[in-house]
Amino acid sequence: MSEILVFFTQTNILEFKLPELKTLAKLSSVPLTLNENSHDKKNPFLVLDLQSEDDAKRLMKRTVLMRSMYELWASAKTHDDLYSQLAKCPHHLKAQYVQRPDGTFRVKVDAFGKKLQDPDRQDRLDKILGILPFEGKVKLNNPDQSFHLLELYGQAGSKTPDKPLRVYFGRWLMDGQRDQIRHYHLQKRQYIGNTSMDSCLSLLMANQAMVTENALVCDPFVGTGSLLVAAAGCGAYVTGTDIDYNVLHGKAPYGIRESTRKIGSDKNNLVNHEQYTVDNIPQHPCLELVANSEQPLSVHVSRRLITMRKHLDYEEARESELQATVSDDHYTESFRYRYFHSAGVPEQKAKADARDEQDPLDRERKVQS
Repeated sequence: MSEILVFFTQTNILEFKLPELKTLAKLSSVPLTLNENSHDKKNPFLVLDLQSEDDAKRLMKRTVLMRSMYELWASAKTHDDLYSQLAKCPHHLKAQYVQRPDGTFRVKVDAFGKKLQDPDRQDRLDKILGILPFEGKVKLNNPDQSFHLLELYGQAGSKTPDKPLRVYFGRWLMDGQRDQIRHYHLQKRQYIGNTSMDSCLSLLMANQAMVTENALVCDPFVGTGSLLVAAAGCGAYVTGTDIDYNVLHGKAPYGIRESTRKIGSDKNNLVNHEQYTVDNIPQHPCLELVANSEQPLSVHVSRRLITMRKHLDYEEARESELQATVSDDHYTESFRYRYFHSAGVPEQKAKADARDEQDPLDRERKVQS
């Protein structure tokens, strides 16, 4: 069993970190025990107990939220305690990675939540090299082994403490697939709309859906195809449908890359923070909830990625009992009504009411309720 340190990237989709990790573990057949309640989602570091280094690398082959993984050699609240642990480094680690005159290495010092000055970095390097007398040659680019001292000072925007909250030292194993976000970036696509999903979320959805090579993926609300692009990148066969004929056939104005041209709105997909509860999630006897991840968009609203897994086949003979239900339907009033009502803006609320009366879809929802 090996202690592995995960370094997550910090984005506005913090709730997606652990669901992606759990899904990739299942997809890669990597045994994983994870206590979600004990982990602070704002903490970019997470220590895992994995059976081998190969298991760690399998997890990193598709992740877009895990920045890097390290074989953890020491972890402490203070530098002195960390140095004491390194001084007791197991002999087999020293023999394999430190006492290697024919190898190359580098040691890097990085801090999260604080910018370290060069003298501070050099002081830490000198102390580490005094404890671990590497016998190989220093090579800053593409060495055989890369060692990292990582210091946590808290969250960006918060008051930075003088001393780190936690320090880690480990051997770098592998980086995640953040380059795939750039590879599938919207700016590189010829056909997009103003509501096209960004590449990071598309790749996350493909991971959550456990898309594999030769799988068949169907997106019934395909739009400009962001999810299918990510799924195809995983080797899947893809297809989709959409209610808008112009979207599917690439006709103007939707799909033209012009920043001044705006069409449509996705506000009806947003949830008001104050009114959202887990009872808003639709339920079906054939589906089980796997993950419910929130992406904040503003102070008042956010959107959620709901991941469900089919665990029971639907049978027409049992149609009456196999029905979808929702305990608390947040569509009983339009999003714009609830948004302006909770914000306490009477003028905007009056305008929203007027627009609701002109919106056939909203009117239909009110009639159904």
